[in-house]
Amino acid sequence: MTLYEQVKEYLLTEIRKREEGGILPSQTYLVQKFKVCHLTVRRALEDLEKEGLILKRQGKGTFIRKKSVSFSIHLPVVIPAGWKKDFINSVPFMEKLIDEGIKRHLHIHIFPFKENYYEIIRAVNAERFDGLIWLMPWEKDLFAMEEILKKNCHVMVINRVLPGSGFSYVSTDHRAGAYRATRYLLEKGHRKIGFVGYIKAGHIIQRYDGFYQAYIESGEQPCKQWIVNVSFDKKEENWVRYLRRDFAGMMMKYKPTSIFVSGVSILLNGVLPVLREKKLRIPHDIEVITYDEIPWIIEEKEAIHEIIQSFDKMGKIAIEKMENIIKKQEVISQVVIQPDFIIKENTELLAVGRRNTVEIKK
Repeated sequence: MTLYEQVKEYLLTEIRKREEGGILPSQTYLVQKFKVCHLTVRRALEDLEKEGLILKRQGKGTFIRKKSVSFSIHLPVVIPAGWKKDFINSVPFMEKLIDEGIKRHLHIHIFPFKENYYEIIRAVNAERFDGLIWLMPWEKDLFAMEEILKKNCHVMVINRVLPGSGFSYVSTDHRAGAYRATRYLLEKGHRKIGFVGYIKAGHIIQRYDGFYQAYIESGEQPCKQWIVNVSFDKKEENWVRYLRRDFAGMMMKYKPTSIFVSGVSILLNGVLPVLREKKLRIPHDIEVITYDEIPWIIEEKEAIHEIIQSFDKMGKIAIEKMENIIKKQEVISQVVIQPDFIIKENTELLAVGRRNTVEIKK
């Protein structure tokens, strides 16, 4: 972006923020802020005047003339470092975000996150962006998001519920999905239900909370020995090996009748290989539920119950809400979407419940 474009985008942002009739920063201020010559500033102001957005008054300043115009919105989308490992979930988000952004004439900037917040924060400090969307952040990313929020840059989080925070978010109701699925298993008579997941991540903790609550309400209590807490390692082969070892050990010692898997990557990398090795048939020998949709190439898909998240719906709502916030039509938006629970009975699909969206009023 050229210096002239930076000045013009800054003025457009100020026009959007301020009331009609409001006064814009002086030319001297703009020259000092962007370290440009007066000619560059005058060119940006002249363009805005031609577009009917401002009115210059000799000796008084530059005033906002017209608010009923469409503004150029620049929106970065931060993609998590390990997005390729979570390819099945990441791609639907990105497709819908980009499609919806194009439809609304927004400028979408993709930022692959590489464990370094400097580039993102620097871009926000340069006031190039009107808001920021962060795709499936981890707890360690909260510090950077808080720093960005302090710069008066709106932050929209996707698929993470962050109650009590100043962030907007659009997310699956992780807890409710797990609660409904666990109730289903309990009502079928299962009392030994194993849980496999990375119970250090906030969204997985919410899934475990739903699992646990359903158990308690049934009058039972899950045994901690039935829980396999996955430990991720920087080397992919290590966490997969440990996952298979711990899951196989739990299966051999405690013999659960059903398994709740917190995510499809854990199912494909750890749970299914162990069940295949032990020649356990699904659902004849053991019943399995997993969060997220299983790829069609997996033979066991027809026998494993799925908790399906509406990734395309989340992407669409995130863009819509972020545009409203930037245009000051909303202050903060927190939306949770109930996932679908797909039961597999006699290899036929039966959808239980409908997708419901709940907006948390502020």
